[in-house]
Amino acid sequence: MTFSTPDLPDARTILQAHPLFAELASSDLDTLLNACESATFLPGEPLWTADQALNAAYILLAGRVELTRHVQPDGLRTLQVSQPGTLLAQSSLVQSLPRQGTARALEKVKALRLPRAAFDALFAKDAPAAYILIDAIAESLVQDMHDTNRRLHDVFGQPAETLRTLRRRIHKT
Repeated sequence: MTFSTPDLPDARTILQAHPLFAELASSDLDTLLNACESATFLPGEPLWTADQALNAAYILLAGRVELTRHVQPDGLRTLQVSQPGTLLAQSSLVQSLPRQGTARALEKVKALRLPRAAFDALFAKDAPAAYILIDAIAESLVQDMHDTNRRLHDVFGQPAETLRTLRRRIHKT
């Protein structure tokens, strides 16, 4: 992984085309871009690994990233992300909990890395980009809650089947 100053014209064009950033004024977009650094990942290289506490989010500019996460009771869940402008690891902007999954480059990946300290500075200045990112974090939390509710319903929505499964497990041990 290498870091450098972002190529602002290219990054600006990519972000303006993404719905998350499309409403930002040009000067507000420049403020966000100036808070970021460019990151390049080679094929197979991790953006992050499971149990790693991150202190930055990433905005995909080019390439494909595979996100892998263990989800109970479903098991391993894998998702490939390739849409330029996609925000990755956004919760790392507000907390440094260990990641529950991994992200690795499937091909050469270019991304913007937004460190939490830079995000905090944007938020302290009431930068519109910070509020857009907070909204994205909130949307992600809502989606996680919907997913959790679905899994809880899958496990406890059929109590008779759940009790039979638990009894079988008890008898096996």
